Amino acid sequence: GVTTFDSENWALFGEVSNAWMDGRLVGLLGLRYFQDDRSFQDVNVPPGPIFPPGAPAPPPPPASVFESSDTFDSWNPRFNLSYRPDDHSNYYVNIAKGFRSGKFPIINIGKPYCSRAMNTRPLRHQQTDRPCA
Repeated sequence: GVTTFDSENWALFGEVSNAWMDGRLVGLLGLRYFQDDRSFQDVNVPPGPIFPPGAPAPPPPPASVFESSDTFDSWNPRFNLSYRPDDHSNYYVNIAKGFRSGKFPIINIGKPYCSRAMNTRPLRHQQTDRPCA
């Protein structure tokens, strides 16, 4: 058999930020749109019957064709707030929605698996080495 997968996708992303408190506090808002058009085709030719040598060959059995396609898309916002109390520290929180496209099953059972959205909310702190005095 022959199996064919096709995926065409594109995305658009933008973000804006603003600083307060002499640049020590920075807020950021972002938005991303993602679209993925996927298709799947599986052509399966079953094996023909076994027949004795010299016997006329019967026509081959018909091929089974399984086709499926779907479009997965998502709007994904992002928010980030960072605070730098000094030149060596950075505290920040990042809240974002991620996205994973759906996929097709390996066995011909019909519809593709659903896409998934993932949310992240990490709170982080970065510390750099202070210069020697």
